[in-house]
Amino acid sequence: MSRAVRRRRPAALLGLTVTLGAALASVVATSPAGTAGARPPLAAAVAVDRHAASRPVVAATPVAPVATAVAGVADAGAVYVLYATSTEGAGPAHVVRQSRPGPVTVTGGTLPAGADLVRAGDSLWVAGGAAPAVYRLDPARLVLRQRVDLRLPAEAIAATPTALWVAGPGRLGRIDLRTGAVTAALPVDGEVTSLSADPAGRRLYAAATTAGGTVVTERDARTGALLATRLLGTGAGHLAATAAGVWVWREAAPPAMVRLRPADLRTVASVAPTPGPGPLRGGLAGTALWVADPTTLSCADPLSGRVRATWASPPPQRVLDADPARVALLAAGRVLVFPSDPRCT
Repeated sequence: MSRAVRRRRPAALLGLTVTLGAALASVVATSPAGTAGARPPLAAAVAVDRHAASRPVVAATPVAPVATAVAGVADAGAVYVLYATSTEGAGPAHVVRQSRPGPVTVTGGTLPAGADLVRAGDSLWVAGGAAPAVYRLDPARLVLRQRVDLRLPAEAIAATPTALWVAGPGRLGRIDLRTGAVTAALPVDGEVTSLSADPAGRRLYAAATTAGGTVVTERDARTGALLATRLLGTGAGHLAATAAGVWVWREAAPPAMVRLRPADLRTVASVAPTPGPGPLRGGLAGTALWVADPTTLSCADPLSGRVRATWASPPPQRVLDADPARVALLAAGRVLVFPSDPRCT
């Protein structure tokens, strides 16, 4: 999901013995990102801080075979990056775990393929991409615990407190988090490109590419029963669910990101178009909606979409995690951790 853009290289990598907390203390005091929040944004526009994201606190490049970073996820103790030989999830693939604070890296064994991953229950789950399977890994050692075979390729994955949902061309499946058994298989129209569940685990959203455009559906996250459908324009759709609906952005021009409300999937909010080139990327982390194009990263209100702050950034693929002190990105195959802007909390 990345679009590489050549930019000035960040500062030299910190030694592995430097903890994230100590690095934060030294960088927040000097980085423009640590002081950029002193002035509120203008009412009509948000100024772009061209230096705030040029010096990451931690810039870690996992020592792993040359491959494309296709997905990433974080939990309280680590960030996980899935590498494959192409963005479409072709194999072989492997996962790299980077501890927090740290970084100390662990590289998992080779998987046949991989397209997406999620941390749920006691495991790390990898959607097999071109391979019709889901791989269940030990989150600490990254060893394979279980392979769940499916009928079709697994291209998107999401989790609720009680179940794992996985989807691909024409099919949506539910997997028991405890046993790994497939407990439901439902037909869907088109090829599912993204799945996302709301924080309470009650609603499951899916974006599927069809001949008529991107179709977003809302389902009961326990049973998979269809609750609402919305047809959008062309371009592969990506989702980030909230308690108040789901944010949708599409790989199409002009870039656009909208929030659809629950029950009827009507548009109730949007993010203002950005001047940057290429498609938008988004995601929810901490208390903000994060929006990126190949040259900037912005945080926005998760309900209204109003942009709070914007700064220059390497081309982000995904925001992995955020809190009042820092934001962690997956960008150009590396995990970058920056001081957060106070306006983003």
